[in-house]
Order: sequence, then C-alpha cells, then structure tokens
Amino acid sequence: MYPRSSPYEKVLAAGTLLLFLGLGGLAFLDLHGNLRIIASFSLALGSLVNTCAFFVHVWDKNRAIRRVKQNPDGVLWLRILVVVLWIGILPLACLWAYKYIH
Repeated sequence: MYPRSSPYEKVLAAGTLLLFLGLGGLAFLDLHGNLRIIASFSLALGSLVNTCAFFVHVWDKNRAIRRVKQNPDGVLWLRILVVVLWIGILPLACLWAYKYIH
C-alpha cells in the first residue's frame, strides 16, 4: 500500500499543477482577455507556491542547510558558492539588461 502524502508533497503537487496550467495556457493556447489573465495569475502563483514549498522543505529542521551552518567549513564553502554565483550571474544579468534597453 502506498504511504499517504505529506503536506509538503500536496503543496508541491498543487503548485506544480498551477504552474503547468498557467504555462500551458500562455504558451500553447491562444487565450484572450480574462482567460489570459487567469493563466498568467496561475503561472505566477504556481511558481511562488513551488518556490516557497522548496525553501520551507530545505530549511526544515534536520536538513542539509542547518548541518552546513553548524559546520564552520560548510559556511566557508557556502560563501564561496555565493561568490561564484554572483560573479557568474551578475555579468549575464547586466548584459541582458543592456541588450533589453538597446
């Protein structure tokens, strides 16, 4: 027998359903007026619910982030990762903004 779903799995499934409904409504269907607004809203709400559910699950007790924070070496590697992402993503974001403006 399949075990019952946790509240996290239910929220993640609902967010994913909203995300795909909104994405399908905007990308594949030619919707007009209020239906397009509803599809956009469900896409935004689904992505927000998925993001929030992910962060709640990751920062829940006894998870990897808490173990990294307790270990001083883990904090060092987390800071290195943040710097690498900052150096890698910031120039791309600036170039995209420059291209969008011009």
